Amino acid sequence: MAITLEKAGGVQIVAIEGRMDFTSSAELRSAVETVVAAGERKLVFDLRDLQYISSSGLSVFVQAAKLVQPDGGKVVFCSMRSHVRNVFDMVGFFGIFDAYATREEALQALSAI
Repeated sequence: MAITLEKAGGVQIVAIEGRMDFTSSAELRSAVETVVAAGERKLVFDLRDLQYISSSGLSVFVQAAKLVQPDGGKVVFCSMRSHVRNVFDMVGFFGIFDAYATREEALQALSAI
């Protein structure tokens, strides 16, 4: 798995490439904790290049939301492949998180906060 961090205005973009499983989710958890500790409260997870996600990976997203929400932050997702979207749907994430077709739409939604 590869993680790319990028800033766009006041939003932290976290692009994930490859497979997110038990082993690699620890790397993402560490990256999220680092950016939140640095003061980031608006996170876009760009999942365009995510090929696989396990329950361990999903738990990182829940933790990210728990870290930013007390300070008025928000976690959103963009550019999901259909099989990742199916996993999100099966576990009920669309009742908790917002997802957008493009990175631009996600950034626009967070800029309104």
